[in-house]
Amino acid sequence: MGRVHVLALILATAVEVADVAHVDMYTATAATATATTTTTTTTTLPPLTCNASKDLDITLVGSGRCVDHVGNFSVAYSCWRDTENCPPTGTHDACALVCLEQDSCTGFELRPLPPRSPETVGCFVFTKGPPTAGIYGHARWIRDNETSRTQPNGGRVVVASSLSSLSSSSSSSSPPFRSDNTRSGLPQPPSQPTTASTANTTAGAVTETSGCCCYKRAYPYPNPLTNPIPAPPKQSAVQEKAFAVHALKAAEASRAALPDLVKLIEYCTVNASLSGGGSLFDHNHCPGMAYATQNGTLAPYPSPTQLLDRFSAEVRAAE
Repeated sequence: MGRVHVLALILATAVEVADVAHVDMYTATAATATATTTTTTTTTLPPLTCNASKDLDITLVGSGRCVDHVGNFSVAYSCWRDTENCPPTGTHDACALVCLEQDSCTGFELRPLPPRSPETVGCFVFTKGPPTAGIYGHARWIRDNETSRTQPNGGRVVVASSLSSLSSSSSSSSPPFRSDNTRSGLPQPPSQPTTASTANTTAGAVTETSGCCCYKRAYPYPNPLTNPIPAPPKQSAVQEKAFAVHALKAAEASRAALPDLVKLIEYCTVNASLSGGGSLFDHNHCPGMAYATQNGTLAPYPSPTQLLDRFSAEVRAAE
């Protein structure tokens, strides 16, 4: 082999080694940059406190995303933050107002927004379309990006919050949803928490483990067939109080009128006469009261007190 060929071979080998070294150095630099980026996107954000709503039609389901029976997220609309018509961010009262003004709204979520956003917490409502009614109806509402876990066909069912369902499923093999009565066969939403709950989150994409707050509306219209609604109590607290007050007044009025009523009955039993003779309440004309006088052997007719006791028993039985 000539000297020229040997020299060319040496140069080609040197270039190849240099290229490999360059690629390795680029890969290491890219890996370092990726690791740095990953570290930045997992910065922990402040906890999001989920406060219970004062509106009786809005229930705080719990921390996390709102999910249906199988854990899918609801389709949601959020207000575009470039407009002045959006509701105040981060307040469940303002978001509840938007939901209550839309007939089809089944609930809403408060979600932490990425650090680059002008706001920190966003309002996401579950409606059939962009909200158009109420004081925030003129705002620009956009549909949230769908994921593989979004309910099909624009579903907006709210059964539980994702964090409560995840924690329940990790400790028990049974479904994390409450059983409804046998009439509808659907699970009921969790009861209203009495204290605020806190959910942690990290910067980046919002997932089922993020620090969101899930709220459910009691009676949307139209209501999805699989969306459970709470059964109203037989009597509300206001009704129970009103009934107790009026029952007390009725008892006092009854006691006050009793002496006059006894006098009237006594007068009728003594002075009422029948064409065929006998008393109006004796055992022949009123056999239903014959037990009181043992068929007239103890007295010709029952006393006013015995008649009132029988009348009271008949009224209670009728009620």
